[in-house]
Amino acid sequence: MNYVFNLGSFFDRNLKISSRFLIFCAYFYMICPIVIFFLGYLRLPFGILFSALLVFGFGYHMRKNYSQKECFEVKLSHLILIALLVLFWIFMSGIGGFTFQRWDHHFRNAVLRDLVEFSWPVVYPETGNSLVYYFGHWILPAFFGKFFGYAIATSVLYVWSSLGIFITILLLLKLFEIKSVYKILALCLMFFFFSFPSALQGLVKDIFAGTRYQDFLPYSFTSHTGGIDWAYNQFIAPLVALSIFLNEKKTSSLALTGLCVLPFAPFPFVGIFLLFVCYALAEFVKSAKSKKTLAFFKEVCSVPNLSAIFSILIVFAFFYACNTASNGSDGRGGLSLNIPEFAFNAKKRFLFWLFIFYFFNIGIFGILTFKENKKNPLFYVSIVSLMFLPFIQIGTSQDFCWRSTISANFVIFSLLAHAVLSKNGASTFRKYAISCFFGLCLVSGGTWDFMFTTRYVLRNHFKPFLADSIYTFSDKILDGNWHYLNFIDTKPNQQFFFTVLAKKKNERTIQKDIEKTKKLQKERNVSLAEGRYLFSPKMNENLFLSTAENSKIPGYDGGKDLFLSEHGSQISVQFRVCDWDERDKEFLDTDKYHLAFYPENQITPQWGASRLDIPWGKVQENGGIGVCPPNNSDAQKFKIVREGDFFKILWNDYALTFDEEKNEICMKIDENHDSQLWKVQKFSVNPMAE
Repeated sequence: MNYVFNLGSFFDRNLKISSRFLIFCAYFYMICPIVIFFLGYLRLPFGILFSALLVFGFGYHMRKNYSQKECFEVKLSHLILIALLVLFWIFMSGIGGFTFQRWDHHFRNAVLRDLVEFSWPVVYPETGNSLVYYFGHWILPAFFGKFFGYAIATSVLYVWSSLGIFITILLLLKLFEIKSVYKILALCLMFFFFSFPSALQGLVKDIFAGTRYQDFLPYSFTSHTGGIDWAYNQFIAPLVALSIFLNEKKTSSLALTGLCVLPFAPFPFVGIFLLFVCYALAEFVKSAKSKKTLAFFKEVCSVPNLSAIFSILIVFAFFYACNTASNGSDGRGGLSLNIPEFAFNAKKRFLFWLFIFYFFNIGIFGILTFKENKKNPLFYVSIVSLMFLPFIQIGTSQDFCWRSTISANFVIFSLLAHAVLSKNGASTFRKYAISCFFGLCLVSGGTWDFMFTTRYVLRNHFKPFLADSIYTFSDKILDGNWHYLNFIDTKPNQQFFFTVLAKKKNERTIQKDIEKTKKLQKERNVSLAEGRYLFSPKMNENLFLSTAENSKIPGYDGGKDLFLSEHGSQISVQFRVCDWDERDKEFLDTDKYHLAFYPENQITPQWGASRLDIPWGKVQENGGIGVCPPNNSDAQKFKIVREGDFFKILWNDYALTFDEEKNEICMKIDENHDSQLWKVQKFSVNPMAE
């Protein structure tokens, strides 16, 4: 009994956590990967210079603003409870590959694998492309993976992600001065499942128009569970930085805190930038009224702020300038307005649904918390951000709307949670009202996301359900496939970052990267990297596979004939990408290709170029084969298998065959005959780089 009593006393004891230590851990969480990036990606003099600048500014900030005396208390049992809840939440998100993974993990797993497998900076020798993405969250797991392998990297990623959320919740505990276990449990649940009541918006839409809300307005905000499930790499660091800011609120460290987010999440950084600039302007007005303007500018131009600007901002401005989706160098992406087409033809209807959108996402929150926050600039900035950021689009999807509003979402969450949980929060009646609003948010948003994941986890008996069809970007090109827009740069040898700042690779390193590409292809059972090729039969290598716009196949809608000619068509060999409607499939035929046909002199990618196709999805008696506009059917999925110096193009048990007697192309049962072997010549491995 004494042993049990002593054990209970041990877990029930109060721990004093130094504010200096907690803030140090939060900053270190973001700065450590940045320093690893500087030293691993940049030429050694640049790496040392920028790392020294950043670390000096960080050390100066900690030494000047924090002492060992300032601390807060929390019970050991409460810390363990928080840790267990966080570990479970991250476990269920799919991070680390232990349970069900959402569709976006197809790309996120590939980024981590390439950071582990290839030398830094990641430039793929097979295609000449470079990996340009906001991969700050994977830097430290990849660093461990280089020594211990990809499997260890995924485990480190799980721990690293959990640590970021754990630090965030501890900073919120400190901010709200919470000590009760019930309030701690409430804070964790509110944090995990917070969302705006988007389901209620959908219900209103169904009642009034009988159709889905999203069909009319392409705007929505990310729930906390959705953020961790889909885009954890852009979600965790911003929350850590915002938690630091809400605790500090110092203009002398605004740039340091905000710019630490940039390597992890440039879209959320935009939202943080707006918050911090407006906060700084409010502080400037206060200083002007009290005639302390000079002191304000000294704070803004502090050592920590300048060190972050002259290290993080400079390096990552040049790095992100290489990103194809943001610079629009391939003809897609870039900056545009995110306004639905019907807004121009049905303005009143658009304004009505925009009002509904604003009311549920902003109005209810504003009404409930206005009294406590009417003098809080963050309250107003968050509302304005949520109103206008959704109208901006960068790239080809809604990512900017979803990610740039993460910061405003979190500030709103913190204001709501403070009103409910803090001693200095709202009145009793208002606490009940805000609690009811929280309940609506949890039920209609984050909880639904969690239950969706739980369904797949239970259905698969807690076994891994990996989304890993991309596998690697080392053999991918940007040739009519928008999926890769946000991840690769096609012209690194023309970019300032890669020509001036980044490390140069010797022949030995390049050769190792080539071997890595072959190793990853072997693991996936594929034989050919993406690229533009010419295909000629072994029986007559002077002729090439061709098609023509005016060739037609009777009864075959949109189908064009396939034949041999002396010049041939460029054939863009593209890996099949997991489609959105296959997001719940674990095992995908990722060893199959699409073969898209281009006219002889066309270099620019054509989105939706016609593909090699089995007419009517079944090999007919005559073995007919043609070229058809793209679709999502199995009739356009082929295997390419290496046979010595030649290749076979397979569809189920059939092989693409050159019938020399009839002088035609057809599909016949695979018999390993020379007529079924094809010579493949690279026309261009990466047309976008030319």
